[in-house]
Amino acid sequence: MRASGFLFLLEQGLCGICLMSALSAALGQIITIAIYLPGFFGQKHTLRFALPRGRWLAPALSALKAGMATSVQYLYQMIFFLVCNNLLIRLGGETAVAVFDVIQNTSYLILYLFEGTGRAMQPILSTYQGEHNRQGMRNTVRLGFTAGLTVGGALIALVELWPAGMCLLFGIAGSASEALACTALRLYGAGALFAGINILLCNYYQACENEKPSFLLETLRGAVLLIPLTFICYVLGLQRFWLLFLLTEAGSLAVFLLLGLGGRYKKAELPEERIFQRTILSNAEDVMDVCRELEAFCEVWGADMKQQMFSTMTVEELGMAILKHGFQGRTDGYLQLTAIMDESGVLEKWAHFTQMLEERTVFSVKIAEAVKAGVVAYVDDVRAFIPASQLSTEYVEKLEDWQGKYVETVIITADPEKKRLVLSGREVEKEKKEAQKKERMAQFKAGDVVEGTVDSMKPYGAFIKLDDGVDGLLHISQISTQRIKHPSAVLTEGQTVKAKILSAQEGKLSLSMKVLAEQQADKEEHETFDYKETGSVSTGLGDLLKGLKL
Repeated sequence: MRASGFLFLLEQGLCGICLMSALSAALGQIITIAIYLPGFFGQKHTLRFALPRGRWLAPALSALKAGMATSVQYLYQMIFFLVCNNLLIRLGGETAVAVFDVIQNTSYLILYLFEGTGRAMQPILSTYQGEHNRQGMRNTVRLGFTAGLTVGGALIALVELWPAGMCLLFGIAGSASEALACTALRLYGAGALFAGINILLCNYYQACENEKPSFLLETLRGAVLLIPLTFICYVLGLQRFWLLFLLTEAGSLAVFLLLGLGGRYKKAELPEERIFQRTILSNAEDVMDVCRELEAFCEVWGADMKQQMFSTMTVEELGMAILKHGFQGRTDGYLQLTAIMDESGVLEKWAHFTQMLEERTVFSVKIAEAVKAGVVAYVDDVRAFIPASQLSTEYVEKLEDWQGKYVETVIITADPEKKRLVLSGREVEKEKKEAQKKERMAQFKAGDVVEGTVDSMKPYGAFIKLDDGVDGLLHISQISTQRIKHPSAVLTEGQTVKAKILSAQEGKLSLSMKVLAEQQADKEEHETFDYKETGSVSTGLGDLLKGLKL
């Protein structure tokens, strides 16, 4: 009606209808925003725009993942409309396009019922999923599918039995398009039932935080089967083209069920023994009894004293407050309590992490991604952070180069309360190098004469590199028999020297060129005395002095 008014004023015919329809829709949205914005930014409004703080990327990606199935659905529809309209124009001209428009509008009437039923199921299913209430989930699914298939099936039956009524509703009754439309509507109606089942299944998996089956099913019915079948049905001719919807929806459901895509990506269910469910009657004694049972439940599954205390205090305080202020003296009310020990065994995992920290357990992890100031890995599905300084003993220039690599690590921080797990590869690498150094050091002992090269010099001495990469310290006082101010007075870097090991303790070698030089000097001094052999042996002073060389 809005478009008709503009049409009368502008007299633009079909072009005016399109233009004014678009303008009226845009104008409606602008007016709606203008009405709501003052209230949104008003002082009494509690909702405000705010820049994300802290780690926002992971939650954003999680939300994107959850809504991916719904997003790709509209993308597939756009691609299909472009392909289908072009093929129908070639196949049957304006008549075929008009029939396709009737089918699309009919699909909105039918499929929106299934979509609405699925959206109504989602918050209830999500709540029961969080509570691990399987019976509630089964009842919701049973009720949702029954309601959707009943109401949607009634409309589908109406389309099958009276397609002329839909033609009358959309203004093509009595035209050349009516006969073709009736055939197309009956074929579409058969496919709409399968489409409804697919829609309900997609909503079910989304509500259960199981996005993969939903995404796969939407991809099957929106692209993988739909687009190829569109071209196949085009070849079959205009009368059989409308089999497209039945073949796509029935085929998608069949492939999904036969390949077991739903079960393949099904999340592991939480064991019954990990779920604590109690009904609290409207009296204080029942609240205290449940608190004691909850405390015992937490203790069985390894919760520490702090967690037990917080759990029982929360139930006690909330239970008493609801009894006092909520029931207001009524005795016919009750509270339903559900406590869940995390299915991933968080308490057990963090206890294990603490033990690994104490025992310095070495284990290998795969680097998942590079982040600011470090990298991220996962240990038993728990996010762990490795700072850049803890990756290696060597300087790490590009963190991105480590993505996908395996690193041997130890835990250096395990904080269950803050859910903070920090690893170190540097510690493992350092310990390995120290162990190798100890093995090499074992071959050296005090008193051995070794040969090496001058690696570096400091004011207090020089470091000598021996075989197998072992370093020894040649103190400035042990370089020369003469007093020197700096090692460079005698040595140069790269020079080959011989030294004697003074000590080999705690992985350190203490060397001396001075002792080696003094020993050599004593030897040479001793060799200057040369006694001549005589024919007789005498101990007289004259005989002793006779053989002495001066």
